[in-house]
Amino acid sequence: MSDYDADVLVVGAGPAGAWAARQLARGGASVRLIDASHPREKPCGGGLTTRCVAMLGDLLDRVPHVAIERVRFESPPVGRDPYPPPPRTPPSVTVDVPGGGAGQPSSPLVVVSRRALDGALVDDAREAGADLIPERAVDVHVDGTSVAVTTRQRRWRGRYLIGADGTNSVVRRRLHGPLPPSHWSLATGVFAAGTSSREIVVRFVQQPPGYIWSFPRADHLAIGICAPADRTTAAQLRGHLVRWLARQELGRGCATVPYSWPIPSLPLQAWGDGVPAGRRWMLTGDAAGLVDPLTREGIYYALRSGELAAQALLGAGPEPCQAYSGLVQAELASELALSARARGTFFSPIVTRLWIDVLRESPRVRSMALDVVIGAIGYHHLRRRAVAALEPGAAMRVARAQAARCLRLAP
Repeated sequence: MSDYDADVLVVGAGPAGAWAARQLARGGASVRLIDASHPREKPCGGGLTTRCVAMLGDLLDRVPHVAIERVRFESPPVGRDPYPPPPRTPPSVTVDVPGGGAGQPSSPLVVVSRRALDGALVDDAREAGADLIPERAVDVHVDGTSVAVTTRQRRWRGRYLIGADGTNSVVRRRLHGPLPPSHWSLATGVFAAGTSSREIVVRFVQQPPGYIWSFPRADHLAIGICAPADRTTAAQLRGHLVRWLARQELGRGCATVPYSWPIPSLPLQAWGDGVPAGRRWMLTGDAAGLVDPLTREGIYYALRSGELAAQALLGAGPEPCQAYSGLVQAELASELALSARARGTFFSPIVTRLWIDVLRESPRVRSMALDVVIGAIGYHHLRRRAVAALEPGAAMRVARAQAARCLRLAP
């Protein structure tokens, strides 16, 4: 009889862990998926980009979702008052989302409840053969021949360990160390019950540098705001959100107690260190910091890192965890480093206002921006396409508008 309870122990049954467990079980590995909390609702937008939609395939049929038809961007005015009274409304631009192709959802961008999505992913992993252990991991141990996960009930042993246990990962804290304060964003949000739409709204915020979002779900709106954790507090973020909600006349339909939660948002220099992994362990999803530092989108990176973890462990290589680290660094971390570089300047009021002006004036830039939002292209291709997309006439109109605005603001 084997001394191991499973080939792979996966701590955390969110998108990264459940997807890794599913792929491993389908590949013939024995898997224990250890998590006492999933599926659960999570106060995030719940947006799935076209890359997520493609990965999930028929699984998305199990999950109630809203197909997005429009994305509206709002930029605050350049000045001291971020919420001036009407009619001085902030500039905005709406981008239409095309319908999906044959055999695809009616939109390449959809929004789901996290409870529904995570529940479907866990069910799929179990149907593939993974065993769900509804216990909370409190400690982990790794030696030269095995790994161990201790829960409140017992101790589980395996050959390899995947840490997919989110922002407060016990696997990361025990085997690598927690993320420092400069590597986090802070978010707070509410649910506006009894209303929905087909439109995503993104409103940029000057101070602290971040954005408000409104994502429509089947029977409510998921509304929130995020900014770098070392530049703000939960109270400041709630103040912005309350003022924006009042202008939208949504405040009375929202949950009375707002949620707050941290989001990994690694700076540029962090991506040169590689993705944490050891001889018998690896980190995926939020536990690895694999979240877009600019948009704070993490579901795709969770799914893909879980897939790459399974791919490495099912391969024939002698060092699968190091192979996984290399795969993630080449495919995901290099893209996230570009996002981290852009975040430093993007949320300044001049840049966001200029971006809104360019979107309004240039159909080709709107098309390019939509491709980024829905996940059809990554940051590797963004700069080259942005320069090529702006028509000379549109560029001249934007330059004139910016010059006139500067003259009005001059003392």
